[in-house]
Amino acid sequence: NHAPFDAAIKCFKNIADPKFEWKNVVNIPASLGLNFNLYCLKSPLIIHSSVQLVGIGMVKSQLVFPNTGGGITISENNIGGKLAIGCEISNLTLFGPLFITDDLPPLPTYDKGNGITIRAACSIKEVKVASFDGNGIHLSANVAVPPASNANGTQLFYVDCRNNSINGILVDTAGGGSGDTNACLITSASVTSNGACGIRDQSFLGNTYIGCHSATNSKVSNNRSRVYKIGGERYICIQDNDGTINPGVSIGW
Repeated sequence: NHAPFDAAIKCFKNIADPKFEWKNVVNIPASLGLNFNLYCLKSPLIIHSSVQLVGIGMVKSQLVFPNTGGGITISENNIGGKLAIGCEISNLTLFGPLFITDDLPPLPTYDKGNGITIRAACSIKEVKVASFDGNGIHLSANVAVPPASNANGTQLFYVDCRNNSINGILVDTAGGGSGDTNACLITSASVTSNGACGIRDQSFLGNTYIGCHSATNSKVSNNRSRVYKIGGERYICIQDNDGTINPGVSIGW
């Protein structure tokens, strides 16, 4: 029965279609007779409108992007009066081209494609992003740099970014200046075994991080840093206890 796979292909075509209507829900369908879905996509997905891309769980709905160039981009483009502001992605896993070596942290020397690139305010919930040869999730927006983009107020809930070549989560200003990746909320994120930092925040005004977990990042350089922020406001890092390294000693994450 190929119906579920045909439905999945239709879903992906809808996502890429700039004419896809505002606030449509795109479901990644279940595979009959299988206990999980693994869909392999030949090229990245670019979301142009405010759709909801919904899977049935990190384990059951898995998208593999085997080629460099990244996974999903939430676009800043205004096509036919439609915007991706308010787009929602939930209950999925995205695997990059390093999927076959998922057990090893790749060297932080590649920047060929991010798992999710966010250039418009959106919501990402319960999504795993792993094994991309760039950053796991990259928030990069600036209304002053063409093409204008604005990701202020983006929300990430329970995301899991691991084994990506550079950072688990990177937030920057997309070309300098003040940028528009501020006042975002990142709740209960897990960032582990990424090539550089778990979370690197280079926003102008800063963002809010609540209950985030970070471990074994920067394994190549043996750098134990956890959240790294430069520019804009400076915040005190939460202290935690890494008992596997120094029992009883609190370290910055």
